Amino acid sequence: MKKSIVRILYKCPPVFNFARKVNASLRWHRNRLGFHIRRLMGEKSGFRENVIRVNPNDITMMLAKAGDGSRDWDKQSVAIVEDETAADLLQAICASGDHGSSPAYMKARAKLSAGKTVLECACTSELDTEIAKAKALHAGATKLSAHTTEGESPLDARGINIWIGRQGQLLLCDGAIQLGLCKSLGCEDILVTIGHRHPEWERFRLELSVYAKRYHGRLYQKVHHPDTESFPAIHDCRDRICMILQHLPKDAKTVIDLGADLGAMTRFFEDQGYDVTAVERDPEVRYYLRLIRDQLGYKHEIFFGDIRQYCPSKRVDILSALSVLHFFLKTKSDQDSLIKLLARLSPRIIFFEPPLFREYANAGWYRNYEPDEFAELVKDWAALNTIEKIGIAVGGRPVYRIS
Repeated sequence: MKKSIVRILYKCPPVFNFARKVNASLRWHRNRLGFHIRRLMGEKSGFRENVIRVNPNDITMMLAKAGDGSRDWDKQSVAIVEDETAADLLQAICASGDHGSSPAYMKARAKLSAGKTVLECACTSELDTEIAKAKALHAGATKLSAHTTEGESPLDARGINIWIGRQGQLLLCDGAIQLGLCKSLGCEDILVTIGHRHPEWERFRLELSVYAKRYHGRLYQKVHHPDTESFPAIHDCRDRICMILQHLPKDAKTVIDLGADLGAMTRFFEDQGYDVTAVERDPEVRYYLRLIRDQLGYKHEIFFGDIRQYCPSKRVDILSALSVLHFFLKTKSDQDSLIKLLARLSPRIIFFEPPLFREYANAGWYRNYEPDEFAELVKDWAALNTIEKIGIAVGGRPVYRIS
């Protein structure tokens, strides 16, 4: 019954678009009401993880005044500076034998006696305690490397305590020696303990958990941050990222991410140094796209609306069109608008991911193409010359580079 109604609405685009907007608006207001009720009740995100996996090289700042009662503690962070004494001490810990007789340890004790700090330790007893933890960590790392392949299992470094700032900054609170050791050993995946989250970051996590209700407890795309990796998602996007990363042009500057959703690909392109514009028309998704951008400190532009109404002010070097162009095949007028859109944008390169034919075989749309056929049409409509299949995404959809 529901599919029959949808097919009827497809044949009358104005009615269909109005019904879609009303449904999206009702869903949006329902979720916003639910969020404010949960926040007033003091609820936090349902995805509660106090131990997370991080790359130790991503922890470059430390707290200056932990626990001073101010909400601005994350703005008072300072860079982690490793002096020569600390580096020598870490090297001694990694070496076999008794570190206590090493010149580095004697030098560290001399600095402590002079009233200075070494790796955030203010006295010899603190230093000895931290060194004992670091040596245990080193033994664990040695054992782990002997029994597992690289990247298979993270190193347990839960003695490292971090606080998370309002924009997701990973700020070291305790365990400087262990963190330095992990970096010295070349570890890229460790377990650390979260001591505290900024209230604004807590609110952000709660916002994401409310959005996840739209997809039965899952996000549509992963929000790639160590403290949101535990949020279930329909699409991880790392498979697409790995494929596209190997085929990015060196001289491109501008990117349009069509149908950006939560912006996983948008943030990837910005991380590569491109000038990115995300395009999204879903009113509910728009809010979260902007929220994630601002919360994580990104700078890309966002166009809220139908891409057919978008007129770029700059030449489009790359068009990211992953799992989105097939929505222009519902009616003949939709397909005609797609042809005009590609001609108007005139991108140099298109990263294109079409669905498999079987996915929409019974949808009742105007057209349903095989992936290779659809890619050929997109190439012709955009007046480009070559097609290269660069991989298969999770789920079986092919990804093309059209240039």
